[in-house]
Amino acid sequence: MLHLENSQAGGQSRVLADYLTEAELSAQIDRTLRTLRYWRKHRRGPPWTAIGSSVIYRRESVRKWLLDQEHQPVRPRHTR
Repeated sequence: MLHLENSQAGGQSRVLADYLTEAELSAQIDRTLRTLRYWRKHRRGPPWTAIGSSVIYRRESVRKWLLDQEHQPVRPRHTR
């Protein structure tokens, strides 16, 4: 399992600071790990990166994906 601590060591940012683990994303979007895995299997959900058997999500890609999920309300048609 990858450790994605966002702390800075010696004033330098960590390479993976802009990424979320599966568990972190799961908690933030209130979806189970099983759902995230289902989405990946079926090529749905936010873009992801695999490092060995670990999966991580770039924060900016998740934000873009969330914006792409936005739906505009449809005005109901008036019937006469």
